[in-house]
Amino acid sequence: MKNFFIIYLACFSSLSYADKDCDISSKNLTFKTPKSSDIANTFWQDDKDGYETIKRLHITYKDGSIAVLEHKFCSMYNFEVAYYAADRETVKNTDLIQKKGQYFFTYASIQGGDQQEAIETMANNLDEKKFNPEKEASTGYDGSHPRYGRAEYIIDYRPLDSASIHEAAITFYMGLGGMH
Repeated sequence: MKNFFIIYLACFSSLSYADKDCDISSKNLTFKTPKSSDIANTFWQDDKDGYETIKRLHITYKDGSIAVLEHKFCSMYNFEVAYYAADRETVKNTDLIQKKGQYFFTYASIQGGDQQEAIETMANNLDEKKFNPEKEASTGYDGSHPRYGRAEYIIDYRPLDSASIHEAAITFYMGLGGMH
């Protein structure tokens, strides 16, 4: 029993220390909630994944589309948007996907990198791959950030079948610092 108590304290102490040892914390970040006439509802959810803090913004649009914006941070910053389009027409070409990406990336808590250039380059990559809204498509971009160094960006597009409530899913991802 004595050994169990010592192991328990050692584990608890290391977890507490890990929280305090984060390079990026919520006090260094700003989390914005979009305001728009096409938004029906928003709410925030806080979570933990091991030592990383997670803040998720859930957005329901009046057309039935949904977006979840996830900020995950500690030793690095990950920003991921999962967007479910109610109508595939709203994301039927790379110009529309680029506009969605540019819009969502303005809500990343860390700005100042090459986010907009990355979105534009990835949209061009999708064009070069002959983007078709009926087929899956994915592309990435390796960039940099003045403070956090390495930056990674990804767009992943998936058409959803007719049995789904939504017609397409797009993931926009940005990872800053650390190992990706």
